[in-house]
Amino acid sequence: MTIVQARFGVNPGAAAWAVVGDLNDFLGAGQGTTSGITDLVTWSEVENVVDRLPTAERWTHFFERAPAGEPHVRQLDYILLSTSLAAGTTAVPVIERRGLSTKATEAPGPRFPGVTAKTVASDHGGDRHHCVKGVCVGGSTV
Repeated sequence: MTIVQARFGVNPGAAAWAVVGDLNDFLGAGQGTTSGITDLVTWSEVENVVDRLPTAERWTHFFERAPAGEPHVRQLDYILLSTSLAAGTTAVPVIERRGLSTKATEAPGPRFPGVTAKTVASDHGGDRHHCVKGVCVGGSTV
């Protein structure tokens, strides 16, 4: 947050900017840890637009070996838009999961060619593109 405030001043939510990608952490406690991203993701200057999805659809990572009692799916990838940028769209993100192992039964549907229970394109769904307002970070558009 310090970097954003240094760049955009005391009211950074009024500027148009985004934090997009794999933050390699999830909100809340779990797997013997606490979250290191809570302050950023819940900051009043951003909107996590993945929250626009129904709760059951917000996950971006499959933990095959999650400890007993822990969920096998969690959100590690985020699209955090400044509040002014988020206010300019009602777009709902689409999470790409075709690259996940077929062991991830939480993600029904087709997989990329070659993806099986033993081979994956990614532990985060495959193509690692993060999209909002029709633009995907990673080189493609939707």
